[in-house]
Amino acid sequence: MKSTFLLLLIVLLQGTSISAQTIEDAVRYSTTTGYSTARAGAMGLSYSGISDDYAALYYNPAGLSLLTTSEFSVGLEFMKMNTSTNYLQTSTPLSSSFVSPTNCGFVFPFKINNGIAAIALGYNHEGSFDNTMEFTGFNTISSIVPSLMNETSDLFQNLAYQVFLADTIGGTGKLHSPITGNIQQSGFITERGGIHSFTAGVGISLSKSVSVGINFSGKSGSYTYSSEYQEFDKLNTYNFNDKINFSSVDFKSLILNSDIDQQFSGVNGTVGIQGRFDNSIRFGVTIKSPTFYRIEEVFSRTISATFDNGDIATPKYPENESSYNGRNTYDIITPFVFGASLSYHYQWITLSAAAEYNDLTQIQFDDALPELLKLNNQILKTLNGSFTYSIGTEVEIPTTAFILRAGYSGVSASYQNDIVGAEQSIIGLGAGVYLAPNIRLDLLSRFSTYSQPRANYGNGDEARYIYTVSPTQISVQFVYRY
Repeated sequence: MKSTFLLLLIVLLQGTSISAQTIEDAVRYSTTTGYSTARAGAMGLSYSGISDDYAALYYNPAGLSLLTTSEFSVGLEFMKMNTSTNYLQTSTPLSSSFVSPTNCGFVFPFKINNGIAAIALGYNHEGSFDNTMEFTGFNTISSIVPSLMNETSDLFQNLAYQVFLADTIGGTGKLHSPITGNIQQSGFITERGGIHSFTAGVGISLSKSVSVGINFSGKSGSYTYSSEYQEFDKLNTYNFNDKINFSSVDFKSLILNSDIDQQFSGVNGTVGIQGRFDNSIRFGVTIKSPTFYRIEEVFSRTISATFDNGDIATPKYPENESSYNGRNTYDIITPFVFGASLSYHYQWITLSAAAEYNDLTQIQFDDALPELLKLNNQILKTLNGSFTYSIGTEVEIPTTAFILRAGYSGVSASYQNDIVGAEQSIIGLGAGVYLAPNIRLDLLSRFSTYSQPRANYGNGDEARYIYTVSPTQISVQFVYRY
């Protein structure tokens, strides 16, 4: 598949003089599918068609003008991440769980000549990067050693040479390694972090039926990546050391650890318009500005090799360090996002729908090294315009204090020529109960699934794995109007 190698965090493949960034970094910051409140999460993007409480600050700030009393909202989420990784016809399941706040914010409405204006302030856990993957398999045709060997001609930074798994032969100075396959391989990968946004917005009634709104968000957060990779000569294929021709080496195992730590900050804004007809129909249009992210990054790698005679080889790391280290700073500029929404309310039921278009080919790296700026051309060749669509409903149970909600959202694949299953499906189910006329408790269960390919190393299929992520999110929200 043409885009497989672009889905790898290339820090695993590149020499230490090369930065650790890939197109995947830019996509990660441009395609968050988080939610602000339990009510909005249950309905997905289709909540944009309603936008009549605190969550309107994020979906369509024009809807803030529908509030007539102040509102306080706070939420908490439990997420269980289920991952299945398929590598060399071997499937490995793994699960992990996390607890985090989802949001906390206020809305303060006040009367104006044309109706209502409202100011809103809030914190939102906009997106989570938390993920854990594990894979294992016996590779008959490939090893990571030739990939490491070909990273750089600088022998002081060549990992395969430094641990005696590659050497020069024939007086040519060209590196060679006899380790080319029949190797047991395994890896354990953890990703952590998320995007936190602090947002201020205002919605203003222009007339009885039309309002406008705007918000500004400051974003911050972190992303960490840690990989523990191993190869093992399970069949004892490499059982002697040929010191003359280097046709074999008494290789037993290698361990390669790779780490990335990104800290980032950013800003963006949203403009929205909302129209209303006969108290039953609402429509909205939103334009989200690009987010300007500043990324500060450090990355490191360590490697060791064990041989049949008990020897353990480790590199002579530069400047007496305990690893190969690097750091970098750069900017990521995400695209404009255009959205439209519609809702219809009749008696005790509301139906809503919404769509957004996010042209990922417009992502840019900026203020970066020339090697990184070259990725902008690859972005044009490999990414898609991403389309998100959503439908939802909210049902007030007559003569009770209960509300039921449901929604479905679909997100198209980010990459051209992507694999089957790369489209993300999100199902939300929720309920609300009024504990008092001005106090409501909202509950949410949210299920989604998607698949992505990554390369363990190289740019072919010999070391590709496909992982399927199926997070389950359970959220509770407290809403108080006063």
